[in-house]
Formats: sequence, structure tokens, C-alpha cells
Amino acid sequence: MCQDKIKQRCKKVSAECVSYDRELPSFSTLTDCITIADTTEELYDFVVEIKTLLDLSDLESCESLPTPRTPFTLFQKILDMICTQKSTIENMQGTIETLQNQVELLQEGTCP
Repeated sequence: MCQDKIKQRCKKVSAECVSYDRELPSFSTLTDCITIADTTEELYDFVVEIKTLLDLSDLESCESLPTPRTPFTLFQKILDMICTQKSTIENMQGTIETLQNQVELLQEGTCP
């Protein structure tokens, strides 16, 4: 099944025996004598940390939350709610202005 893949055609060498000689990103904590095994382990650690930080499954809200619960869908839900609230506030401001005008006319004795 995998006969034509490189991993099947090349000599197998443990990742702990293959040195990593490229530049590492600034967030890496690796320093000397770095191997492919070291970089892979560090990357997996980062992936686990990121997945844990992005786990939104336990969020609770008075609003129904979108499915799937991803940062994007939750941010979109928040933005939609903000836009709805903005629209409601603008409508309320218009209603308040109309009511204020009607009160002023009533105080002047002029019926609207």
C-alpha cells in the first residue's frame, strides 16, 4: 500500500537521531543539539495547549450558542447581538425624541 512513499523507500532513522539545523521560531524554547523529535514534541505540546485554550464546550449563556462552538461562530454571535442592540438603541432614541416633542407641545398647550 505504501511502497512508493518516501518513508518506505528510504532508510529509516529515529527522529531522535536526525538533527534539526533550521532556524526556530521565536516562541520555541529549544536551544542546543535540537533533533526532529524535539521539534515534533514541542509542536505537539503547542497544539495541545492551543486546543485546550480553544475548547469552548463548557461555555454557558443566557443565549443559545451557535453550533459548532468555535471562536469564529461565537464572535459572529456577539457581533450580531451588538448590531441588534445598536439598532434597538437607535430606534429607542427616535421614540424618546418623538415623546419629548409631544410632551413639549402638551406643555405649551398645543395638541399634536
